[in-house]
Amino acid sequence: MARVRSLSGKSDFRITYEKGVKRVGRLLVVYMMVTDEDQMAVVASKKIGDAVRRNRAKRLLREALRREVFADADQVRRIRNRIHPTRNPKASGAEGLRIVAIARAGIRSASCREVCEDLHRILS
Repeated sequence: MARVRSLSGKSDFRITYEKGVKRVGRLLVVYMMVTDEDQMAVVASKKIGDAVRRNRAKRLLREALRREVFADADQVRRIRNRIHPTRNPKASGAEGLRIVAIARAGIRSASCREVCEDLHRILS
């Protein structure tokens, strides 16, 4: 697995939210867009709970992204090809995938397996 860069900066998130493709699951919401390199971010708001619960939710999201998306280059390519090209016309020929995963309230009681299954379902 190649190193995946973390998203940083308000503008990166804003662009992803505005121009990315949104998929909603029971445990998480995912925004995706094609970029030049692989990037990911995980978000857990205070709606999830205290700091311990938010950190657990972010760990679960990171692990699910590693297993279901970034574990193999073919999977990244398949997901990237599913994203409608007109959503981001400047990214034609780009090789990477930017993903922002946002925890939903249901993740508080979910196991890692359940989060992986939900991510797999919404990416299929």
